Amino acid sequence: MRQLPPKLNGMPIGNAPAPRIAVWGKRKILVACGVARPSDLTVTSQYFRVGVGSELGVNWIVNAEQTMFTAVDRAVFISLSVVPGNTPDLPAISEGIAQNFAQVCTSIDDQQAGQQLPLCTGSPS
Repeated sequence: MRQLPPKLNGMPIGNAPAPRIAVWGKRKILVACGVARPSDLTVTSQYFRVGVGSELGVNWIVNAEQTMFTAVDRAVFISLSVVPGNTPDLPAISEGIAQNFAQVCTSIDDQQAGQQLPLCTGSPS
């Protein structure tokens, strides 16, 4: 994954343990590309969008513990895992995702606002 930030929260990017994975700060923050569809991705899922410049941004869902964030609007699902107590730099990570992967679906709010992409709940696993 190119164009991801070289530092997050002051931690340098590290050596990835596998392809399609990026880590910062001795695995305190981990991004994985091509993960399984989140089981809690439904029509009623609460998304939040992190904007990227003039782009629409990246739509994320987050688990209750706020340790697993999943980008759900790209051709593949992308997870962001953080060790409890760490706050991810979502704008920087969202910018890297937006530069690497085109948006292929949208949230119901964006669709009602006129965006012509299908809903993300129809994304493939």
